[in-house]
Amino acid sequence: MFAQIVEGLRSLVISDRAATLEERRKMARIQCNFPVRVRAGSKFLQARVTNLGVEGMRLKGSQSFPKGTPVTVVYQHQSSFEELSSVDGQVAWVRRSPRSNEMLMGIRYEYTQRNWVDFVLGLIGMTDESVFQRRRFVRAEGLMAARLSVPGRIPPQKCWVVNLSLGGALVDSPTMLGPGATVKLDLGPLPKLRPVSVLGLVKESRESDSGQSFQLGMEFSNLDAPGTRALGRYVIWSLKESANNAPPPT
Repeated sequence: MFAQIVEGLRSLVISDRAATLEERRKMARIQCNFPVRVRAGSKFLQARVTNLGVEGMRLKGSQSFPKGTPVTVVYQHQSSFEELSSVDGQVAWVRRSPRSNEMLMGIRYEYTQRNWVDFVLGLIGMTDESVFQRRRFVRAEGLMAARLSVPGRIPPQKCWVVNLSLGGALVDSPTMLGPGATVKLDLGPLPKLRPVSVLGLVKESRESDSGQSFQLGMEFSNLDAPGTRALGRYVIWSLKESANNAPPPT
């Protein structure tokens, strides 16, 4: 299921008008491709989610429901994680795609946790969650080589990004840094991805399971809209690498 979700992720889109973290969360959209089933009363139709955010999604399909219709959107592979509920919303707008002649629908909803939208947004880091807790979704030791430094104190040293999101990272570091330390994380370059540098604050730290390094949970700060977009490309890359390297389901 994780690999299927990640395969549907395409890119992160965010407006340069978004200044604060809350604005970025509300305005950020994930370009994606997820199959869904849309129910309105006793009627059903098949569609694909092409754009997903905290407050709404865009659907594309051969049919549509009228504006104002209350709907329930069910991710097609939901049978593999029944504990995540469907998403209830309302059709905000309807129009025909000028490119494909298919119908487009905008679905507006109030963000609630424990549904498939929350799962997807949580992977990207568009919702609040501890970087240590996020490991229940992504487990890939040594996922991405990076460089970690403390400006003015500790020069850049090699580290491993265990998992990465828009909000922060879990980093395997050779140096122990306590909560409150300001750090700089340098990512890349990677194929088709330019280098990205982000500042963050260590929120949690502990000795790694091996006892030979330290895991630092850092929260990013001062990311503008272009920086958020650039970081989003690395987040999606890391998720796809994790999915590709994950052991087959038993």
